Amino acid sequence: MSDIDGANGDGRRRHKGLGWVGALILIGIGLIFLLRGLGFQLPSNLWAVILLVPALASLVTAWRLYGQHGGRVTYQVLGPLVGGLVLLALAVVFLLDIPVNWEVLWPIGLIAIGVGALARNFLK
Repeated sequence: MSDIDGANGDGRRRHKGLGWVGALILIGIGLIFLLRGLGFQLPSNLWAVILLVPALASLVTAWRLYGQHGGRVTYQVLGPLVGGLVLLALAVVFLLDIPVNWEVLWPIGLIAIGVGALARNFLK
């Protein structure tokens, strides 16, 4: 197999992962520092954009698993789906400065995680 086909000269498979995502993150962080250095005023909560990377990765994983399971939502699909949606919601809350009562939200989150763990055990 050639290097284009996913193997290098010694027969081992190359890892075709999401390495480009790391490169884009570095470029994005560099752009943020450059813009700030040039005097542009950027929102102070721009760090929340970093939450979008694992959120999108989780949602893409959920979509891939959904297709692999014949278009059915199974417990393997629910994990990355819920995780991605939670991270996406947190990113939106932080980016848009939406007021949230964290003293109420965190206990609800813990309860939801517990219910999810119970549901996962029952769906196996």
